[in-house]
Amino acid sequence: MDRETEGGTDAHDHRDAKGKIVALIEAEERKGLALRVAIQGRGPGGFQYELGFVEEKDRQSDDSVVEADGFKVFVDKKTVPNLEGSTLDYVEGVHENGFKIDNPNPLWADPVAQKVQEVLDAKINPGVAAQGLARGTDPFTVCGGLRRAAAGSS
Repeated sequence: MDRETEGGTDAHDHRDAKGKIVALIEAEERKGLALRVAIQGRGPGGFQYELGFVEEKDRQSDDSVVEADGFKVFVDKKTVPNLEGSTLDYVEGVHENGFKIDNPNPLWADPVAQKVQEVLDAKINPGVAAQGLARGTDPFTVCGGLRRAAAGSS
């Protein structure tokens, strides 16, 4: 990726993310740390991610493991399909600072779930939507039988 830092434009570079991760691992002064990436929920701004360092012994049997330059990345089985095609960048700029995941995947594979999310986010109560669904609550858990009602109304 091109880096543009003049005039306050944010800088994006995949190498920066790798370098920052390696530096953070080295700062921990513990050998064999890996980066765990997981999707913890969904919300108005997209998927919500958890990034953290774990020891090799914390690897789950069904984790996918990616060998990066100088470290491993563990991704749990549920997260893998929703990370396909994603990139991790480290951003330093006027508008944002820190790790940024660019994820091309839709928040909801089910069109009814997507519509429920949109209604909750935009019309019913943005405050409730941000607090409840942002933590990964399936809208059908919140709305009970809405899926069955929507399926039967066609």
